[in-house]
Amino acid sequence: MTDDVLPAGPIFGPDFVAISLDDGSGAKLDVPIYPDANNVQLRDAGLAAIFYFQPVRVFLASRPGSGRPDFSMRAMVKRSSVAGAPQVEFVGGSCTFSTTFALGDAMLNSILAELMSHRQVPPPDRIAALFNHESADPDPELRMVPILHNTVSCTVPRPEPGSAFLTVQPSQIGSIEMHARTTFLVSCNAAATEEIVGNLRNGSSPPFVVTNTLTQQFSTGGAELSVEIVLDAAKLHDAFASALPQGDSRAIAGAIPNTAYSTGLGNGAVVTHITEGDSRSVDPSLKGWIELSNPVKSAAIAAAKEQLFDVGPEVPAPADSGWWNDVFGGATASLKPTRPPAGTTISQTVALSGPISTEQTVVGQFESLAAAAKASIDTYLTVIDMGGFG
Repeated sequence: MTDDVLPAGPIFGPDFVAISLDDGSGAKLDVPIYPDANNVQLRDAGLAAIFYFQPVRVFLASRPGSGRPDFSMRAMVKRSSVAGAPQVEFVGGSCTFSTTFALGDAMLNSILAELMSHRQVPPPDRIAALFNHESADPDPELRMVPILHNTVSCTVPRPEPGSAFLTVQPSQIGSIEMHARTTFLVSCNAAATEEIVGNLRNGSSPPFVVTNTLTQQFSTGGAELSVEIVLDAAKLHDAFASALPQGDSRAIAGAIPNTAYSTGLGNGAVVTHITEGDSRSVDPSLKGWIELSNPVKSAAIAAAKEQLFDVGPEVPAPADSGWWNDVFGGATASLKPTRPPAGTTISQTVALSGPISTEQTVVGQFESLAAAAKASIDTYLTVIDMGGFG
């Protein structure tokens, strides 16, 4: 029965088809397209095949009704006089902006046309059957790779390390739909405010960098995998120690867990043997993708937790709500000061089937703001004079 056949989600692994599009500004945008893991079953049941685009950019959304970039900066300044010359000092500021992962209708229609006409580059053999669209088949549907979670950070690009500091709210976002808009409030200290105002006035892009760490969900389809993990505890301790600033063992957060884990894969601290079904080993590229998936990272760190980490109290709003937080349940974790004895090994096995999540980092694109601010700076920047001092 057709009612028994449902989409499973985008097929897991490193294989996809990249479709090149005009992003509306004349630049080319290569969009990864994944087929649904159940496309063969959907087609056999007479149902539409499903395809998923993976976000490669986060776009600055437009203001409803105007089409202008949805961005507003407020800067606070104080005036003073030095040796008779007037001076302006930035005190701080804030800005609001909205982003979206949505592609325009023209881009979505172009992707569907490519898929139905088979004009795209032939898909890799592993997923080729999932792209087999015939003229008599129903028109395929295009969705976005499911986003379970988004961790957002903002930084000011500076030629040298400085004192610019920004905080963003919300920094943690749950499930995101394809056409959803997300609005942020960013608080800036004086140095960051001065940098952003300068970038806006100069028409520089971006005024600051918005980094999104996306937790995305894929599917193994009918595949069942077994991942045997062997950890060298001493080498994994070394990997975390090298990822911490100056060997600082305090609370581990941000990019540190992923950096340390990747180092562990490279230095032999994390070794895996992955099989599909009874005994068939997976190819190296798929093995590499699985090793970096969230359930495998979580299983590895959970197995080594008692050997490597001191666990502190829970915090109200964890800095990371992804796989690292799943291991520690909202508690803080710091690296134990003592390295485990050389040769200490830990083994763990994890079974994978059905949904499987992984992380992708996407940077926000603010090209539309640079030209708009250059043409009408007062639309996007408000300077509040706090008066004189000194």
